[in-house]
Amino acid sequence: YLFGLVEADGTFRPFWAHDLEGEKGALVAFLAYLAGSVSSPIAGGLAARLPRKWGLLGCTLVMLLGTVMTLASPVWLIIVGLIVMTAGFSAAHSVASGIAGSIPQRGRAQSSAIYNFCYYVGSSIFGFLGGILYVAFGWAGTVAMVGALIVLAMLIALVVIPTAAPPGAS
Repeated sequence: YLFGLVEADGTFRPFWAHDLEGEKGALVAFLAYLAGSVSSPIAGGLAARLPRKWGLLGCTLVMLLGTVMTLASPVWLIIVGLIVMTAGFSAAHSVASGIAGSIPQRGRAQSSAIYNFCYYVGSSIFGFLGGILYVAFGWAGTVAMVGALIVLAMLIALVVIPTAAPPGAS
């Protein structure tokens, strides 16, 4: 469902663009997605050496920080929040997809398939629900949903993911 967070986030940002200045801001926001191209391989490398649970929790904490930053008034801080949230999301997805195939002793391929299935189903469901919350409560409603889902992901990670470092880590 982490992808659903970005869907809800990205799907409704264009409503901010009501003029040429807003369109420029939307372009900058779109370009912020490049932050994920940088954060994913870094997170993957760290997850190979450190306990994945703490890596995932760190990434989701970065997501939460960026999400809350989008509630700010200055446009530049909203854009920084988007960059931070996107970097955290991409890193968390990189770590979570690696965890899905590495924890099970059997059925690793099925575990990865289930993770991907939930990734896309969550995108659809929470992208839709984010829109309903946006219409009903504005951007703050969407941010509240995204924040709640991030906290839920962190709680699940705390309970489900073992703390041990990955095999072969020093």
